Amino acid sequence: MMDGATRWLTYDDMAEALNITPDSARRLATRHKWPRRPGNDGRALVAVPEERLERSHEPRAEGTDDEADILPEAGRDARALIGYLERRIGELTDDLAESRRVAEEARNEARDARIAAEALRVQAGQADVLTALVAAERAHLCEVRVERDRLVALLTQRPTPWIERLSGLLRKAA
Repeated sequence: MMDGATRWLTYDDMAEALNITPDSARRLATRHKWPRRPGNDGRALVAVPEERLERSHEPRAEGTDDEADILPEAGRDARALIGYLERRIGELTDDLAESRRVAEEARNEARDARIAAEALRVQAGQADVLTALVAAERAHLCEVRVERDRLVALLTQRPTPWIERLSGLLRKAA
């Protein structure tokens, strides 16, 4: 728990006062279990110890934590730092492996999508060729029908030879 005076600050104000990023401010408040409450504007307020604010007046690079934030509270010796760093490296290694796995899955999905798109493009091309062939065959069928009708008309209009006329007369007489 905290002893002494505190100041209620938003995460953004806390980040500015401690010269860290707002995400680092959230992690710091969570790690130290500093009390939180909603502010009048709906943003969270955190009870930051005055002592912690006073220690932060020296300039630091943005997004870095100082030694007090990195090392466990129980012991600030090299072994504790090494243990912390080894655990953090393990966490980051696991995160990297997971990120690589997710990236590989995304690459595989993108490859599969490209293959599917190519297959659809080929199918669309084949459909265009088939449509053109069907249209050509329909046009040819129309030409054949026109020629058939012309030949049938010629056959029905030709004069009947005399032998057919004679045989027709003989059949009617009988």
